[in-house]
Amino acid sequence: MSQSAKSGNIDALHLQPPGEGGRPTLKLLICAAAAAFVAQLGARPGLASNGMEDIGATVCQIGRGGAYVATGPDGGAADGNPAALALLEWPEFHLDLRFVANNIGYQGGLDAVPHATQRIAPSLGYAGPLGRGWAWGAGLRTVGGAEVQFSSLDLGLSGKPTGNYMTTLGLARRLDERTTVGAAVSYGQMAVDFHFLGDSVGFNVDGVQGSGEALRLGVYHQATARTALGAVWHSRSHLTAGSGTMTTGTYTELQGAVFEDVKMRGFNFPELYAVGLGQQLGGDWTVYAEWRRLKWDHVINTLDFLTAELEPVQLNLNWKDQDVYVLGTEYRPGGRGGAVWRAGVNYGRSAPRPRGVNPIFPNIQEWHLTAGYEDELTPRWRIAAAAVYAPENSISTLPENRYNLLFGGGQPYSVSNEGLQLGLSFIYGIGGRCTDTATAADEDDTTCDCGCASGSEDTCADCVDPAYAALGSS
Repeated sequence: MSQSAKSGNIDALHLQPPGEGGRPTLKLLICAAAAAFVAQLGARPGLASNGMEDIGATVCQIGRGGAYVATGPDGGAADGNPAALALLEWPEFHLDLRFVANNIGYQGGLDAVPHATQRIAPSLGYAGPLGRGWAWGAGLRTVGGAEVQFSSLDLGLSGKPTGNYMTTLGLARRLDERTTVGAAVSYGQMAVDFHFLGDSVGFNVDGVQGSGEALRLGVYHQATARTALGAVWHSRSHLTAGSGTMTTGTYTELQGAVFEDVKMRGFNFPELYAVGLGQQLGGDWTVYAEWRRLKWDHVINTLDFLTAELEPVQLNLNWKDQDVYVLGTEYRPGGRGGAVWRAGVNYGRSAPRPRGVNPIFPNIQEWHLTAGYEDELTPRWRIAAAAVYAPENSISTLPENRYNLLFGGGQPYSVSNEGLQLGLSFIYGIGGRCTDTATAADEDDTTCDCGCASGSEDTCADCVDPAYAALGSS
């Protein structure tokens, strides 16, 4: 290691080579590992104004600013408003691919700048009617953040996700011709490896895994032929994380020590309340407005990291509750079944605040500008695309921020985050896509004139009242 790495800022961290004094305390090192682990465990593949949740679960959703509460039929509704599953007229399968890029900036006492990160985040899902007013949907999507690195002559940190995904299963029921209800259960499995100052001189935490589940409930009501209302409640998750192994190197106070079954306590995804409005302005335009409340203060406040050999280590993040506001629109110049243009804006004040923000967990983006397009390739295949831009947002730490020692050389510092996301979705309508409103039929009758593009009669899994089609299909 160079002489500059043996002095200066590294002394502020109490990191000194063997024979030159003290070693870094295990508590300080575990705090660094904890921050990196939380970054990987929590960061969703997206530029999330709500902290860690994506602004939308599918490419179609993010194209309209992330709106999903009152948007009508939606093949990805199990991860949005599960009640919308019961609005689907035919089964559909979708495959989404997203390119996610983040540019994380740093200004402070260390000569270090985290590099930009990029990754591809795939997801897939299936949804469709079961008959007699019932419908179901299932999805599998990646949920881990991109690799985090914070490196210089003074400090080297890296955290790498090794297998992060979320599976969701939803069920919905049509109560009457205007109202549907739904529920969905999600299960997440996440894992990360962490390295501090290299394999031999610092320490490693390998094989840390977390898993947990959460419940989502939703209702959708077609108030008039042009106005839809929706509401969603999402429970806090019940997450457990552990099974990691930590080994220490020559720069630590316990050289060559091995700690098994490193656990984390006190981290979960938040409880969420959301309400939404969908309003058709004319034959072609529809606008959506949503408000969401996320209870971060109840789930990401103080985290405890536990080993059998050491006292619990506390990590104070002090995240605050968020109000997220969404405004989106869709323009359908050719009516249902034709091309769809989308746009939206999504805003929520950063949940990490100056008291607890750190550069390896900089989920501080607030504004998101989105655009999207969807069109028919064949009577059964459609393609959708979307883009999200998150303008740079910067937060400076307060003097009492506990990360100032580790990431600021003992002084306050600032971090910034700018992001871009591009998405492409392939949607296959298994029953064929209808261009006109389905003819109303008895609930028990599974055959109706769907008015498909070919002009011939088709068999639908379940017919719906024309009111359901007023806001179009997603």
